[in-house]
Amino acid sequence: MPHCVIEYSANALAADKVTALTDAAHGVMLSCGLFEPASVKSRAIKLEHFRLGEQGGSFVHISIAIMPGRSDGQKQTLLQAMDEALAPWLGDCNSLTMEVVELVQSAYFKRLRP
Repeated sequence: MPHCVIEYSANALAADKVTALTDAAHGVMLSCGLFEPASVKSRAIKLEHFRLGEQGGSFVHISIAIMPGRSDGQKQTLLQAMDEALAPWLGDCNSLTMEVVELVQSAYFKRLRP
């Protein structure tokens, strides 16, 4: 924990930008000071099938799943840092949305293997 999940429409990012975008997002997660660096996980998921409004377009949506305990201000600072770090990689993408989701400790399971 935490998990940074980047979902993007197939037309939003060139293949060569996906790794850079994921690295940039992961860097924000590592440097924000809110998480133990060893626990940060980031991944990108390309969505081939999607619909956007009436005109179409492209999107990137970032979900950051965290355990409770961070203030609203800390969450906003994280989202602003993410926006700034990702801007160079988004090019012609029509829409960037982000959310911080607090998980319920009692409804979360994690197993670590040595």
